[in-house]
Amino acid sequence: MHLVDWTIADNTFIGIRGKNGGGRGAVFIWVESENVTVENNHFYHCDRSISLGNPSGHGDRRYHIKDSVIRNNTIIGGCNKGIEVDHGINMEISNNTIESDISESHVAIQVVNIQDSAIVKNNTIKLHGGKDYNCDSNVMIQ
Repeated sequence: MHLVDWTIADNTFIGIRGKNGGGRGAVFIWVESENVTVENNHFYHCDRSISLGNPSGHGDRRYHIKDSVIRNNTIIGGCNKGIEVDHGINMEISNNTIESDISESHVAIQVVNIQDSAIVKNNTIKLHGGKDYNCDSNVMIQ
């Protein structure tokens, strides 16, 4: 929480899971964090791999994450969202690879409650169930 100018890179996360498949992210950052980069990581069979922002924690905070990038990560397996961004400002999600058996009720990349803008581009998604994206209308998908 309250991270500024952090980079999380070149890590491997295996089996970060909750009791029923709804665990939070292996990388979970929120509460007015800025200029965070999550790159070149490998995630294997985590419920959610990358969560920047918290869908249940909007409250009085101006934002959860701002001016941040999620790029060049590999996500294999998992049963929930691969990448989740919530309550953000100026976000980029690019060049990630997601291959998963995500259930029909979940998506590979979710970008919601975006205050200004976000871009989702050049991601490779191969699902065996589920949908590729759930994004607000102000999120540019390329």
